[in-house]
Amino acid sequence: MMIQVFYKTGTHDMVKTETLNNLLVTGVIDQFKRATGWVKVGRDRIRNIPEDKYPESFDRRHHAD
Repeated sequence: MMIQVFYKTGTHDMVKTETLNNLLVTGVIDQFKRATGWVKVGRDRIRNIPEDKYPESFDRRHHAD
């Protein structure tokens, strides 16, 4: 399944579900589209990503807007 995303750079793309998960972990996604509408990362509720899936250098506190 392909999902529409907007990156923090302002560009947009269509990505696979697995790719979306990786992009969310790295903090480069600003918004992505669900069936119910657009989700703003850092504002809207998204599923939990296990701590061990975050790169060691990734600090989530600095990626939420």
